[in-house]
Amino acid sequence: MNISPKKAVEAADILIEKYPSFDMTPMAMYIKGFVYESMFKDLDKAEKAYRHFLETYPDNPMAEEVKMTILNLGIPLEKLVEQFED
Repeated sequence: MNISPKKAVEAADILIEKYPSFDMTPMAMYIKGFVYESMFKDLDKAEKAYRHFLETYPDNPMAEEVKMTILNLGIPLEKLVEQFED
C-alpha cells in the first residue's frame, strides 16, 4: 500500500461514513484499527476502531479475528509467539 497512514485513515473514514453498506467497508474499518495500532502506536484509537467494527458488523466473517486482536492489543509479537509455543 503506497499511501501514508494518515491518508489511509482518512480514506477509511470516508468509506465508513458515506458507504456503510459497501462490501469493502468492514475491511476499511479493520485497516483503520490496524493503522492506529501498528503505525501510530495509538492503542486507544485502535481499540475504538476495532470495537466499532464489532458493533457495526457483528456477523462479519472477520469478527472473531477482530475480537482476538482486541484481546492481544499491545502485546508484542514475540510474546504472542511465546504463548503459542508453550
